[in-house]
Amino acid sequence: MLLPKRWGKERSEAPDARGPIARRFAEASEWSYTFFARRRDLLSRATRLLWGPALEPERNTLVSWLFLRLFGAIYVAAFASLGVQVLGLVGPDGILPLGEYLSAARQGWGAAAYWRLPTLFWLGSSDTVLLAATMIGVVLGLLVTLGIWVRPALIGAFVLYLSFVYAGQVFMNFQWDLLLLEAGFLAIFLTAGSHIIVWLYRWLVFRFLFLAGAMKLLSGDPTWRNLTALDYHFWTQPLPTPLAWYAAQLPHWVLASATAVVLAIELGLVFLILLPRRLRTIAAWGVLLFQLLILLTGNYNFFNLQTMLLCIFLFDDAALRRLVPSRLASWIEVPRAAPGRRGNSRRGGAGADRRAGRPQPHLAAVDTHRLVSGGQANGGDFASAHRQPLWAIRHHDDHAAGDYHRRFGRRPNLARVRVPLQAGASNPAPDVEHPASAAAGLANVVCCLPQRRGEPLVRAPNAGVA
Repeated sequence: MLLPKRWGKERSEAPDARGPIARRFAEASEWSYTFFARRRDLLSRATRLLWGPALEPERNTLVSWLFLRLFGAIYVAAFASLGVQVLGLVGPDGILPLGEYLSAARQGWGAAAYWRLPTLFWLGSSDTVLLAATMIGVVLGLLVTLGIWVRPALIGAFVLYLSFVYAGQVFMNFQWDLLLLEAGFLAIFLTAGSHIIVWLYRWLVFRFLFLAGAMKLLSGDPTWRNLTALDYHFWTQPLPTPLAWYAAQLPHWVLASATAVVLAIELGLVFLILLPRRLRTIAAWGVLLFQLLILLTGNYNFFNLQTMLLCIFLFDDAALRRLVPSRLASWIEVPRAAPGRRGNSRRGGAGADRRAGRPQPHLAAVDTHRLVSGGQANGGDFASAHRQPLWAIRHHDDHAAGDYHRRFGRRPNLARVRVPLQAGASNPAPDVEHPASAAAGLANVVCCLPQRRGEPLVRAPNAGVA
């Protein structure tokens, strides 16, 4: 249907019924679009500046695995430290006996005391119970570090430490105890692999450091405002290290500058945590250096170590791969099926495809022992060092694996990768192009099917592990 010419004219001459705010917003939007459309190279440079030259989705599999293993060690240090002090602090003959504290709470609050003081020590608060609880906490931390029953161990460690925080009264009222509880609670859900939990950890680091800086200025202490706090800090902290004496001898202008840097980190640099990858990395290194200097001049047990460990969430897998051995990183990042399941059966998998009558894809069997080593073995590339073609086998085809064993004298360590087929085809297309390019070194490797099937030769010109 053609509209009359006068329709467009009347439309353009009609008064704009939008309000002034809507008109200005529309004008600003049009101007912004025009500006950036003519300067796409500017956006490209900004993207490389903020995210790096390789723009790839952020992954945190390696970050989460490494954090949980080290976080278990933090739990071990926390419970072990508590074990040598708990009897003198809240034992029956300690400074503030726990039994008397709980009895007074029950008399004053009645049944509400159990809700206001959620601790397992309502069941008993003898010396044996307190020491046994710290030993169990150490064991649970070791289980997390070793990767055994990680989520149950995290739940148990969190419940035990929460019980000690309420049982410890004024002795367990410090910021490192509360920080450990919050980090431990989030760690329970980190095992599910949620990216939301990673951002909650980043928010925790930002909130913890920013509030620490804000309290320095809001407390009314003039030493922070006139930058003289470090003139007294090294002489008044609870447990100074030998290096603290040398730090206290530094000139006033150095200590005043260091005080200003502390405030700049806690009140300014931490905002980079909420920004893209490269800026977040700058914040991470600044906080790590800051915590390392505190660690060298004062003994706060696991406090600084825990804060430094939380900074691992300011990186991602791409950054940590440069620091972690390649074999370990490859092993961590390989997705493993849930116990009792095969492949992708959680979403239906090959069995569901078979039941639905859909054609099954071929799977390429790759010797991962050479592949993980970075594509080299005995000084040559993968293709020349392997000295034999890759075997393409069907799903769960143990007979083809047996052929490999008879020919080469050993059973292969197989990493099965999907090769897409044309819809409705029973054999691979002449040129099968893999969907990923993670292993470009496999470019001219030939995948041969067993000749007993009489299936054609398959070449992967741009092969990559799918």
